[in-house]
Amino acid sequence: MINTLRDHTSSMWSARVYYLLILVVMAVFAVSLTTYLTGRLEKRTEQELTKQVVLLEASMSSYHAALADSTVKLAAVFRSYFPATFSIDPAMSIIIAGKKSPLLRSGSTILNRNTEVVDRFTDVTKAFGTVFVRSGDDFIRVSTSLKKEDGSRAVGTLLERNHPAYQGLMLGVDYVGKAELFGNDYMTSYQSIKDDRGNVIAVLFIGLDFTDHLKGLIEKIRRIRIGQSGSIFILDAKGGASIIDSSDVEGATIVRAIGGKKEGITRYPWTTWKRGEAAPRDRLVAYRTFADWDWIICAGSWADELNSEAMLLLKATLVATVLVAVILMLLFKNMVRMEKRLTAEVQLQVDEYQKNQQELALTEEMLRAQIKEYHQTYDRLLISEANLQVQLNVVEESAQKFKAVFDTSPITVALTTVPKGTFYEVNQACIDMFGFARDEVIGKSPLDLGLWVLEEDHRNYLKMLREQGAVHNFEAQMRRKDGRIITALFSGSRVEIGGKPFILSTALEISEQQRLREQLQQVQKMEVVGQLAGGIAHDFNNMLAAILGTAEMLQRRLSGDEKNMKMIATILEAATRSADLTRDLLTFSRKQKTDSAPVHIHETIRSVITLLERTIDRRIELRTRFTAGDPVVIGDQTQLQNALLNLGINARDAMPEGGVLTFATALIVLDGEACLTPSFSFQAGSYLEISVSDNGCGMTDEVMEHVFEPFFTTKESGRGTGLGLAAVYGTVSAHAGEIRLQSQAGLGSVFNIYLPLAVAKTRTPSDSEAAIRGSGGILMVDDEEILRAISGEMLEDLGYTVYLAEDGQQALELYAAHRDEIHLVILDMIMPRLGGRETYLRLRESDPHLKVLFCSGFHGEGTAAELGELGACGFLQKPYSCSSLSKAVAAALAT
Repeated sequence: MINTLRDHTSSMWSARVYYLLILVVMAVFAVSLTTYLTGRLEKRTEQELTKQVVLLEASMSSYHAALADSTVKLAAVFRSYFPATFSIDPAMSIIIAGKKSPLLRSGSTILNRNTEVVDRFTDVTKAFGTVFVRSGDDFIRVSTSLKKEDGSRAVGTLLERNHPAYQGLMLGVDYVGKAELFGNDYMTSYQSIKDDRGNVIAVLFIGLDFTDHLKGLIEKIRRIRIGQSGSIFILDAKGGASIIDSSDVEGATIVRAIGGKKEGITRYPWTTWKRGEAAPRDRLVAYRTFADWDWIICAGSWADELNSEAMLLLKATLVATVLVAVILMLLFKNMVRMEKRLTAEVQLQVDEYQKNQQELALTEEMLRAQIKEYHQTYDRLLISEANLQVQLNVVEESAQKFKAVFDTSPITVALTTVPKGTFYEVNQACIDMFGFARDEVIGKSPLDLGLWVLEEDHRNYLKMLREQGAVHNFEAQMRRKDGRIITALFSGSRVEIGGKPFILSTALEISEQQRLREQLQQVQKMEVVGQLAGGIAHDFNNMLAAILGTAEMLQRRLSGDEKNMKMIATILEAATRSADLTRDLLTFSRKQKTDSAPVHIHETIRSVITLLERTIDRRIELRTRFTAGDPVVIGDQTQLQNALLNLGINARDAMPEGGVLTFATALIVLDGEACLTPSFSFQAGSYLEISVSDNGCGMTDEVMEHVFEPFFTTKESGRGTGLGLAAVYGTVSAHAGEIRLQSQAGLGSVFNIYLPLAVAKTRTPSDSEAAIRGSGGILMVDDEEILRAISGEMLEDLGYTVYLAEDGQQALELYAAHRDEIHLVILDMIMPRLGGRETYLRLRESDPHLKVLFCSGFHGEGTAAELGELGACGFLQKPYSCSSLSKAVAAALAT
């Protein structure tokens, strides 16, 4: 009995010791766990902040590269606006904004204070252009479309010598970079212009305004949040100014903490007074320098927010420790009370039942141990069965998801074995792309099926997979089962399934995207060539007007001289043919004025056939197939007739041994869905289809790519100008139509023209060709001396008193001196010093009732409706004859 009581006392002290040890262990565990989690959370946050900064820096780099690429392309377009050679006239200079600048020319055009080219460039591209001329070691702005906030142009100012482009431009090195001009952000390009000796004499500048896009980008970055109150912000690397406003960022503090490093992690104390904070808190910031824009990209978060989860865990652990301590204390007290009571009872009966109790205790202990072992074994079996079922469900669900994604994916997906490269599994998109049945593909390699057009592409694809482990957007030509060649983008990576290595490849067909990209490049090229053709034709028309006028004057004065009359007739014929050539150029460039009137296409085709019957080889059979009734379109009958005649002549040259030339018409109706296809760019409606087909030699794909380009011809020297099909293209475009070509070498060609249909109208007869005489004073204003002189003589022969002016400024002076004698002003649209439109406005300010007749080599400077709104009496197209000049003058004076 005494030993039993002693044992119980010893057990009570052991329980106390265990109780204290449990409390200490739980406290140490809580503190250690909190410290470990704090460190892990802070490390994970540093990694997340760095990741956000790197991702944003990569996006900014891509954005910068895209802007720079667009700017370089626009700079090339701006350079094409100056096709002539640049030169500086050392003997002349112009004062601009108080600064003396050398006279800069492009060909014969003076660029100082000439805003026509830069404004035209800005109207077309929405980018700003500037021309600098070099004066010593300075570059002076002499022409610009960039305007200040007050609306004035920034001419006469210098390119700062501390500008990052300055030193390179002095050496002839071009520059592309971001700049801030008049409060806006621009991506800029500076191109150096050199003379024949290689000296830099000028600089062409273009600026692409992306202020609104940048504001949108900054606003998106401002809304990004990291954690509870973390954010991304951007600082100026030079002084620490905040690019994105932030209430808890002091840029100078971070710049000092960085100390010139390009990237890293920094920590600094900061107090956010706007939130009512009185004490500073530690700020954890990841930063990375974006050198192209002198920005520092930062991502920051508060350190105490990172530790909040660890503190909550520490508090919960401490609370649990206290609760355990209280429960142990209560249990301990209960054990003491029970011990006292049991001790008293045992004291009375221990001697009597001691042996039986010991045997019973041993038996009971054995039974309890067996029962406990049984329950433990049973519980383990239940847990194992439940875990196994969960794993089976997860595997089954994962397999179903993979199969659904694999089978229904619109992107081609294939698994190939390593190293044999045979197909292990393919999805439906792969079968649809290549046209093979699944049984034909499985177990075969791409080379067995002949999928790769170039085996070298296949070898390069596998080589990249071996070396890099993955391939993205690998472009290659592939062959379908039916032999059709397609273009596809491949991506692939090495994977392991069931312990076996495989290659997982995806493919996306881009044949249509590639075709659209090539079509866009062709349209852009034709637009640039059209602008060049229009400029050449404009200068030709000025010269031809002088030649035609002079020849007509000689014809009238030498009417009795038969020998000279023949030579004059030769001059007139040659000049007229040259005028037709310039008309073709203007038609191609869409700058030829179109006389819009109802045109009966069948009558036009019959007249073309009549002309062809007299000129083409008798072995060529002419056929017609009219299924469109009596179609009528609105347009210029002469231009349409010439276009069809050019197609007929082109077909004739393609059939030197004879053949069949067919003109056909048909009515087609395009609905909204058809107009959305790449083949048409029309609005929904009714259209006339004109087909000109032959069974001649046909064309190769290479010839078809250039067939509509001016001066491109496959004929031998002297047999073609290369303008026929280019003029056809321009005529069709000027009539709001489209032209399509189908051809195959050895089989022939088909040209399909699509024109909008119109309701037929009654045609009016042409005017008489007789010249109309008159009287009164006429002021003739034209910058071409030859044209000015011959036009003056023609007007004097018609009975008028003529005053001649070489530009707008001289015209204003002459009109001021002779305003009572001048009844009409004939005004050229494009002139140096003061253009036609500006001169007209100045003249109308002096005399609101003055009659003015505009003239030009092409009609691109303004439509008749625009000139009519200004109050002009009419428009005279160059080159003009004496008869057309007399009629235009008489009509203007009669208004």
